[in-house]
Amino acid sequence: MNGSILALSFTSEDVKLAEISQEDGKRIVETLYHYRTGNETGEGKPFQLSEAVRELIQERPPSTLRTLLIINSQDVHYRDFYFPFDSRKKVSGAIHFEIASEFPPDEFLVDHIESVSHEPKSKAFLAAIASKEVLERRVREVEEAGLQIVGITSDISTLGHYVRDEDEAFVMEIGETQTLFALYAQGIPVLVRGIPIGMRQITNGADGSSSKYLRPIVGEIKRTIHSFNAKTGLNLDALYISGDVLAQQSILENLQENLSLHFVDHAPPGVALPPEAERTNPNMYASVVGAAAWSRKDRSFDFFRDEFVKTEPITIGRSYLRWGAIMLAALLFTFLFTLGTRIIVLDKRKDFLEREIRATFIASFPQTKRIVDEVRQAKNFLAGRKAELVGETSSKGLSILDALSKMSARIPKGTPFEITNLFWERGKLEMNGKTDSFKTVNGIQEFLSEAADFSNVNISNAKMRNDGQKVEFRITLQLAE
Repeated sequence: MNGSILALSFTSEDVKLAEISQEDGKRIVETLYHYRTGNETGEGKPFQLSEAVRELIQERPPSTLRTLLIINSQDVHYRDFYFPFDSRKKVSGAIHFEIASEFPPDEFLVDHIESVSHEPKSKAFLAAIASKEVLERRVREVEEAGLQIVGITSDISTLGHYVRDEDEAFVMEIGETQTLFALYAQGIPVLVRGIPIGMRQITNGADGSSSKYLRPIVGEIKRTIHSFNAKTGLNLDALYISGDVLAQQSILENLQENLSLHFVDHAPPGVALPPEAERTNPNMYASVVGAAAWSRKDRSFDFFRDEFVKTEPITIGRSYLRWGAIMLAALLFTFLFTLGTRIIVLDKRKDFLEREIRATFIASFPQTKRIVDEVRQAKNFLAGRKAELVGETSSKGLSILDALSKMSARIPKGTPFEITNLFWERGKLEMNGKTDSFKTVNGIQEFLSEAADFSNVNISNAKMRNDGQKVEFRITLQLAE
């Protein structure tokens, strides 16, 4: 997708937001935001997304309001399917038929992508199922925050983009109340599993890392690995860690002691984060950072429907007015800054040109004692010199028009004489001409030689043209002193 976007993922407990810009055709993560609540905010007030978003971006307004909404997997159901065909229409019909009794089509939205098949002669598909009521509520919350939704996908897809360069990637994202397991093959989800255990259950102990409270999640990790290995024939020995658990090093260390796995807690190659995020573990934001590679044309779940993206006109007007004021202020600042910069550059250019003009004037007219206006003084000097030159020319000889007039008077009317080229030098006139015969050439020379105004008349290079119709020649006239 072209242009900058915001990637927004949220639950009832936290908000993660990434500002992603585009430079030279590449997506770059500019800013990361994270807002985490307790069980409730303020004095018994429930969590409000619009307030949280405004609090996140009030200090550093983003350059865009265009937002990719990432639905958390605790709001999505996933199902695996295998069919002997891959026509999207046929696959969609078969999936709806299979799940219609559990997920009525008037209440749930279903989308699917082709996955990686481990069964011969069958195509594998992963379906994502979300409640329309939940989607409408999430969209409404985002629009009330003043953001403009341009796409809706799920964290399964954005996490896949985050590890898309890995042949196989086993990802565990621990949220506040749920843990998501997903196995990817070059970014395509193969297997998905979610369990209702999150940071709030894990940190329920006094020190937040007691083995007693880690025992359930350790058991679920082992069961998930065993199940994924059995279904794919792999031997998973590395685990990408994502989510809020990365802020709890004691929990990670305790998990590693109980699992014979290599924990990957750093960003894959090619993931670029903003300088201010250097001290932040990038895997905490994997679900929003992965949106940098999102596109509607890739194999991502797509829940964007026009029926969801609706907001009351008053709400739209207020949001646009607020953001319009922010953008107007930013544009005004940019304009004034640019204008000031241009003025400074022009002043420097003006000073440079004035110095160059003064230096050129002094070199050209070194005799000048007082310099007031270099351009005007130079024009006056040049005009005076030109007048002197014209006077010298007039006193020493004829002008070119006078010379041509004298020639015309000496050559009888009717004499065929065509001038093809003319060169004038003070006191000298040189022409190339054409006539009908060599006899006429000699006659022209005689007529002009008799004139007192020409001290020397010379004919040269007289020759017949190839067509035999004309004689070409050169005539040189030296004007009399």
